[in-house]
Amino acid sequence: MNELANIYRGKSFTIGFAIPETYDTDRIEDIKINIGTKIYAHTIVQGVVKVELTSEQTARMVGKQDVVFTIQDNTFGVRKLLCGYIYVSST
Repeated sequence: MNELANIYRGKSFTIGFAIPETYDTDRIEDIKINIGTKIYAHTIVQGVVKVELTSEQTARMVGKQDVVFTIQDNTFGVRKLLCGYIYVSST
């Protein structure tokens, strides 16, 4: 599993996932982004699913935080992708 980023506690962080242009986004029923054990709110802008973590949110993290992208598609069902991890270092 790949390290996506190494950040310090209390620093804001944004991560994005690009959806291919050829994918029919009307098939999406649900998307969840887990970082560590928590599901974070996301936005979708021009084919990019984005999660913005505030400094308050990263202040509560430490160590390896797995990043999991879960999409529910009305054709393929639920697909869970382990994308890598973020390592949060204490300051």
